[in-house]
Amino acid sequence: MSLKPPKISLSSIDYLVLSRELSKELQGAWVDNVYNHPVYGYYLMVFRSSGVVKKLVVIPGESLFLTRHDYPVPSTPGGSVLQLRRIVCNLRVESVEQHDFDRIIIISLSRGGFKARLIVEGLRRGVIALVSEDWRILFTSQRIELGARSLREGEKYIFPPSNIFDPTGAPGSLEALQKYSSERLGRLIAGRLGFGSKTMGEICRRIGLDPDSSVEGKIPLVIETIRMLIKEAEVSPKP
Repeated sequence: MSLKPPKISLSSIDYLVLSRELSKELQGAWVDNVYNHPVYGYYLMVFRSSGVVKKLVVIPGESLFLTRHDYPVPSTPGGSVLQLRRIVCNLRVESVEQHDFDRIIIISLSRGGFKARLIVEGLRRGVIALVSEDWRILFTSQRIELGARSLREGEKYIFPPSNIFDPTGAPGSLEALQKYSSERLGRLIAGRLGFGSKTMGEICRRIGLDPDSSVEGKIPLVIETIRMLIKEAEVSPKP
């Protein structure tokens, strides 16, 4: 029996780079087909652009990436993916963007007067959702009823709650972080700011500080280092 592979862990900075790369590769392409593997949980989207086929693997709640490999798909598609396929096939990719520096990618699609957005959530319990121009849900990979968030076809789409801190955001954000001064540095960066353990390790390495040290007095240096990391990812991304 096949086992599911370990989950892919990506940070908001990874999603920033992904949005730039996917925009470059997919903008102007047409959706050719969509498949879903119910066992492994991924969606395979096939695009065509000037005679070139491009394949995008989407794993709701985890990641998305272009691939040259032949990912297995069922010979008989399920009803839910047929619903998605009927709407998105032959739509053109207008843009690919990251939402609010979060682990969410929005692929804007259109044809004629019809416009839609394919939203890929990389957050825990995330979904892949197709919404209309006025944000009504046309398809969701999973129906969700969690407190203030309800995801069902026909309802208005609501973005998932997020703890991601945007270091390029509004003034006063540094002051808002002062309440965490007594916490460990690693917990602040990985958890409170939502950058995950791998990015946290890189930030601490650059600063030259122990992740177990106290946050007190280090917030401006942490934020400046994060901003430098983001600028590098925008200009010349490296793993």
